[in-house]
Amino acid sequence: MNNNYETAMRYKTVPLSTDEYQRIKDYINGPCRHYILGRIYNSEKTRGYGFGGDIKVFCDQYGYSISSMEKFGSYAIAIDRLQLISSDLVISIIEGNVRLSLVNTILAARMKPDELFEIVRLLSDKSIKISQLFPKQLNKEDKTLPTQSIVAPKIEKQLSIKDTPSYDPDASVSSLTYTIPSWVNAIEKAFINVDLSTISVKARYKLRKEVVLLADTAGAFLDALREER
Repeated sequence: MNNNYETAMRYKTVPLSTDEYQRIKDYINGPCRHYILGRIYNSEKTRGYGFGGDIKVFCDQYGYSISSMEKFGSYAIAIDRLQLISSDLVISIIEGNVRLSLVNTILAARMKPDELFEIVRLLSDKSIKISQLFPKQLNKEDKTLPTQSIVAPKIEKQLSIKDTPSYDPDASVSSLTYTIPSWVNAIEKAFINVDLSTISVKARYKLRKEVVLLADTAGAFLDALREER
């Protein structure tokens, strides 16, 4: 039974009140609690935190500082991104079977899929310390996900000048794996740092139009990728 994971995913879309959180918090583990708090924080931020827009009052009712809640928000975004790459990894993180700190989970979410899968493989090697896999740390001033990915240890293939490039069917789409993270990072920064309630109607309409177009295009592309499995 993956009780913590199932609880986390249940409250991914279902609004959770303060009273409901207080009721379940003692029955879930740290990763699950941090994810749920992050989802609450990110959701409430778009609505001005309630309580007259007082962020400190909002955070105090959950017993955490503003900086902690901001980190939980980034953690929740990271978990949601990792879920798209490997649900098994997210289950292991939320259930506590893979012990990654908040910061290392956020760093893992910035990795390219092949780097992340290599990290997952190395995590099973008890002789390797997690600090060796995540040498970099988040800047204290940077509450968003870092823009640079972490390169997992790997053996480099030695190429000779006689080697000639072979046809790569992935070439036409490989550039997307490098540009899409920058789009996501820009959206996340706006989502986390901008009070959407303060932007003009014109700006909101224009942004919503472009986001809907992006979501529709990405959705159609994702459907096509799933069909080709």
